[in-house]
Amino acid sequence: MAGVGHASGHKFLANWLRPMFAAFAYTLTQRLREIALAGTKLAQATTGTTRARRLKLGAAILRHARGVRTLLASRHPPREIFVTTPRSLAP
Repeated sequence: MAGVGHASGHKFLANWLRPMFAAFAYTLTQRLREIALAGTKLAQATTGTTRARRLKLGAAILRHARGVRTLLASRHPPREIFVTTPRSLAP
């Protein structure tokens, strides 16, 4: 793969898996953007922006017998996107 950079592992498998995992993560993020974020502010965002806005956030996750609750700050900008994305992926 061109542009992968220096591989720091001493084993062939480690050097081979690292770019494969990166490519898989990129593809997964692209599909998430196409399917779950359609019609939102992040529908045309880059992969880096999507990752920063969706994955890098402060939240409290509470696990109870009835399920899991995610508590976001009321002023969190992409709150509506965070709530609607799992719903659009549900069968």
